[in-house]
Order: sequence, then structure tokens, then C-alpha cells
Amino acid sequence: MKKIKLMLAFAACGLISQQAISAASWELTSGSNTSPVYGNGRTFTPATGSDPSSVNLTVTAFSATGATSNATSSNTGRNANDTIETAYLSIYTPSAGLGVVNRDGSNTASVAVNSSTGTDANEYVNNGSEHAMDNNGRSDVMLLTFTEQIALQSLKLGWSSGDSDVFILAWSGAAAPVGGITSQLNGKTFSQIAADTASDPANGWRLIDSLSNVGVNTTNFNTSAPVYSSYWLIGTGGFNSAATGGGVTSGDKNSSNNWIAFGSTGASYDYVKLAAVGGSKFTPPPPPPGIPEPGSLALAGAAFLGMVGLRRRKAAA
Repeated sequence: MKKIKLMLAFAACGLISQQAISAASWELTSGSNTSPVYGNGRTFTPATGSDPSSVNLTVTAFSATGATSNATSSNTGRNANDTIETAYLSIYTPSAGLGVVNRDGSNTASVAVNSSTGTDANEYVNNGSEHAMDNNGRSDVMLLTFTEQIALQSLKLGWSSGDSDVFILAWSGAAAPVGGITSQLNGKTFSQIAADTASDPANGWRLIDSLSNVGVNTTNFNTSAPVYSSYWLIGTGGFNSAATGGGVTSGDKNSSNNWIAFGSTGASYDYVKLAAVGGSKFTPPPPPPGIPEPGSLALAGAAFLGMVGLRRRKAAA
């Protein structure tokens, strides 16, 4: 009887199998800049051969332009004073990828422009040095929303100029907050996001990595004990997750490993276009051949124990 119980236990343990990792990628290089409107989104399907093939990705753009004038060069002014607003998610084909055009380039409340009419002469759609996702004057970010939880684990830049430092945040709450995920960006400052990240990373934005000098390459991250989320934030420069004085940084550090302030010696602005991202999700593998499904095993075990009890009663009689 002890031997039989051990066999059932080992069989049951065999059914608690490890989950398999499925890899997928999304190419972000198709679309046009017709009718550019702030707050637009672009949806992408997984690349051919991706598994799972049904997880779609929507990308939207934001920038800290919610102030009366262009941001100061200091980290404090940029992080504490400038609130985040929607921006225009631009695209540059055939291979460069996605950029961000913020509201400084236009004097129209809702429409991005093809030539600057606003406070920043370099912030417009089809040209200008700041039509990429950058941190010159303002800090641009992209919000990635997946239809399922994904461990974002790679990104590819299709174009960069100057420096190419990038940071990645993930929403680590159990679900999107009341009001939607954009409620955790619109009207907030980067200092507020940094404070939330530092105080309770399990229920809000969580810093995943700050990548230095990415260049036009595919770069991996979030590979050890990967974090899974439906919502990811990618921005230029670095990110300092701190309860006070935190927020976006230049992405450059000094010899003491401290962040260098925007506009200071040793700090460079970052200009990038996002061409692709990759990630994975856990999917339970099918049972190995010859091993029944959990429900079938439970029924077989119950029947077997019933037979053992019946034999005992007969022997006692």
C-alpha cells in the first residue's frame, strides 16, 4: 500500500510541470504620418513566426510639456515642474521606426505639424532634429500596451543620433488602475512617478533597466527573474527611482557613478527611433505522452483507492 501511495504521489508531481516560455516580436516600422494628431495610437501584430501570435501591441506617445515654457536644463525643473501630456507618435519607414513629436512644435492644441509653428523650432513631424523620441528640452516616452501580460525583454533602435540611452519601466500592479493606465501618466510629473516607483514598486511603475549607449542594435534586458506586465514605458536617458529628487536623467554618469544633470558637462541628449521590441509569456506545455490530464489522474486515483477499500472489507469479512 505504501508503494502504491508513493507511485501516485510521483505521478501527481509529474503533472506540476514547469511553464514553457514562448517568444514573440513586434516590428514597429509600418504606417504613415497622415493627419498627425496628438494622443494617437498605433497597433501592431506579432511578427511572422511569433509565439504567441495573437498578442497585439498598441503604442502611444507622451512628453513632459505641461508647463508654460520649455523645460529648464536642470533635472529638478524637468522632473518636478513639467507635467506629462499626450504627444504625437510619428513613424519613419521603411526601417527607422517610431518617434515622438511633442506639443512644443505646434501652436494648435490637438494637431502636430509638418513645420514648426510653436515654441520649439526643431519639434515637427517630417524633419527637425527632435522628431525622434528624445530628451532635448523635454523628455519623451512611449507607452506600450499589450493585450496580454508579456515579459518585455528586447528592443531594437532603427535610428539614433548623438547619445542613445534608454530606460524601461513596467506597470507591476495586478491590473490597470481605475481610470486606465494613462491616468498614471497624464498630469503627473516624472518626480511623482519616481516617488511611486521607489515607495511601492509592487503596485505601480517599476524600474526594469536603464540601458546605456544602445545604438542601432537589438539589446536584451529583463532576462533574470523576468517581470511580466501588459503596460511598459520606454523613454530616453536614464531613470532615477527615488522617493525625493528622482525622475528622468540624462542617462550619463560621472566617475562616482552619479547621474549627470541635463545640460552639464559630460551629459548628452538622446535621440532614438524604436524599430522593434520582443518579449515572452508563460504558456503551460501539454502533458508528456502517456501521462494523463490532472482530472483523469484524480478519477483514476479515486477509483484505485475505492478498489483497495473494497478488498480490505472482503478480507475482513
